[in-house]
Amino acid sequence: MIALNRAKIIGLLFCVVLIENGYGWDRYSNETENIIGTGISATNIIRYSFILTSAQSCDFYTDEIDNSNGDTYLYIWSNSENRQIAKNDDGIVPSGNPWASRIIVTLAPGSYTVFVRAYGVFSIANCSLFRNGTKVVSSTRFGGYVFSLYGRAIGEGDRLRTRNLSANGDTYCLLLNSNGDLVGYNDDADGSLASSIMSQWGGGGNFIVGAYSPGSECVCDIGWTEDKNLEFISLCGPEQRNVNAGAAFTSSMSNGNNHNPAYTTTLEANAWQFQGSRLSNSDYGVDNADMLWIFTHGAPGFIAMRNGSGVQLTGSLSSCGGADRNENRCGDLEYMAVLSCETVKIKHSQSFNWLVDDGWKSTSSKKGLFEGLHYIVGYHSTEWSNNTAGNSDSYIAGHYASKLKTGTGIWQAWRECNEEASKEYSGWFNSFSPGMASAICLDAQKDEKLSDFRSADIILGNSNYLFRVWWYGTGDAPPN
Repeated sequence: MIALNRAKIIGLLFCVVLIENGYGWDRYSNETENIIGTGISATNIIRYSFILTSAQSCDFYTDEIDNSNGDTYLYIWSNSENRQIAKNDDGIVPSGNPWASRIIVTLAPGSYTVFVRAYGVFSIANCSLFRNGTKVVSSTRFGGYVFSLYGRAIGEGDRLRTRNLSANGDTYCLLLNSNGDLVGYNDDADGSLASSIMSQWGGGGNFIVGAYSPGSECVCDIGWTEDKNLEFISLCGPEQRNVNAGAAFTSSMSNGNNHNPAYTTTLEANAWQFQGSRLSNSDYGVDNADMLWIFTHGAPGFIAMRNGSGVQLTGSLSSCGGADRNENRCGDLEYMAVLSCETVKIKHSQSFNWLVDDGWKSTSSKKGLFEGLHYIVGYHSTEWSNNTAGNSDSYIAGHYASKLKTGTGIWQAWRECNEEASKEYSGWFNSFSPGMASAICLDAQKDEKLSDFRSADIILGNSNYLFRVWWYGTGDAPPN
């Protein structure tokens, strides 16, 4: 019998990666869209973009507001990190106008955008924007319709859209969470001048319906599409057994209720598929799925791609469900399963400092992989594949999918299918074949099943942002 080591060091990888998707080009094509707002006036949102090549102290403020009712709201967004840097409603400005806004902040090198909107529909006016005392936007209309999402059954993964734009209309929309923070924006979507943004939590927040420019202001409707179906992706590595295992998972997952038929395409999967990309359109990337199945070579926190490249999943730019997601870094991903050596290596079961050091857990200065992610399962050790005896990897993939569909928990299904594979292929390599299975999860989500894919994310700042870990040999108990 031949034992193949899923190498911890990347070898020669020269095959394109096969991705099998649980959705087609439009993941919402078979969902019902609800119109939740009609006759909405989309008015201009001011945008000012700039690039810094070195750290700089920046003083942004609005002033010269031409209407006594005018009231601005100011945001600074990092395009490099895809997150809000700061926000302000009322600040102290040179003119003394109490309804102007001001942000003073030191910014790192990178690309940024400043947004100026009106506090409400009755506070629309014209204003100028200043940067370090220099006027960078002169007397421009600011607006934006504040559409409240409170009390609506909008959940994570649902999509908000502008619809039925009046003549010459071009919308530009912002999405705010329940704390009023900017978490996403979009200009054009669906091949039109309408806008579309994916919700990232269960309820609350505001959808700011704006226009691209004063000349493209319009009247429009707001549509909401509920994300009822589970979406999943199988990301397969360079060898045929990778493709076989991915196909086994996708085939089993596709054969059931509330799972869209599989869509298959070939892509050259480099790191950008995980790091801030939206692939061919905003609905077609790993962060827009609910579950991601990965089969390739690996190392701690790392998966290999073609041409010797790879993705450090725990790197500072990893997306995969980050809380600072926007339309350039979408996020709906809850669950990941990885068949590769040591990707989910557990360094200690009691002290969890390594979760921070290795990039799994977020801190105030760095986003970890678990900013929206609920669970990752994989291997603490080398993972061995037996092709001669019938491809143990495909066995695990198919059985894992089957168990998930029948309601077995994310971790419990992983443990069971690995134990069964070990018995099925007993004696062909060693007592730990196919490998020492492992898991990392949020403590409050340790018992989740696949049917919980619409449950609320737990991110940094939440009192339940506590972790559990498990690997084979620590006992038949939930991760701890």
